[in-house]
Amino acid sequence: MSFQGLLLHAPMATLCRLLAWMFAPASSSMSLTSKNTSKGNVGVAVRSMPAAAKVFKALMPATYHQATSFAIRGALGMLLLLWLPVSAQGATICDHFDCTDTAQTSLDLYGVLPLIEGTLPQELADFTSLTHIALGDHKLSGTISAKLIKPQLKILALGGNRFSGTIPTNLNAAPLLKKLILAKNKISGSIPERVTELPLLRLALQNNRLSGSIPEAIGKLNKVDTMRLYGNKLTGVIPD
Repeated sequence: MSFQGLLLHAPMATLCRLLAWMFAPASSSMSLTSKNTSKGNVGVAVRSMPAAAKVFKALMPATYHQATSFAIRGALGMLLLLWLPVSAQGATICDHFDCTDTAQTSLDLYGVLPLIEGTLPQELADFTSLTHIALGDHKLSGTISAKLIKPQLKILALGGNRFSGTIPTNLNAAPLLKKLILAKNKISGSIPERVTELPLLRLALQNNRLSGSIPEAIGKLNKVDTMRLYGNKLTGVIPD
């Protein structure tokens, strides 16, 4: 495999160990042994300094014998850093989460690496026990299906993605919902009136494309300690 292919397909843990070895002092005897590999990834066995050195020899044969110097390690480290974002692309929710085990109660992949792309899998509609759905700070797109809203749902956190469409109008189907976090997406439409029927502690809808007026009954959310609606196209008066 070429050096470029190695960086594109190596598990993230392996790349991080390789990067740490590059920046270690020249006299360091740091091991690069990796016991865990990500399921489904193309593994790259970097198990010792000699193995890593073979990679450098293939890349820079003329300077191979000087590769232990800090300066060269730093240069190669910068090269690896440029490729790390590329190696972290292409993951889906089902790469990190068993989409066949419908008895699970929590889907929490907030900010994990590699970043998740694509849309919400249709299989999630069959998960009848999910109380937490936390998929913030990824690259998810598409719409937020009303089928996600279930009676036992307590947290729906999808902020920092690329979701479009509207906020599900059946929010009252989740009477236990305490946190609704949809900030920093591309969601349009209005704020559903039924959001005022929930026992929310946190409502974060900022930095979207919401329009219309703020529901007059939003003042009924007397348990809310955080409410953020800025960065939208909302009009009208601010309810008491």
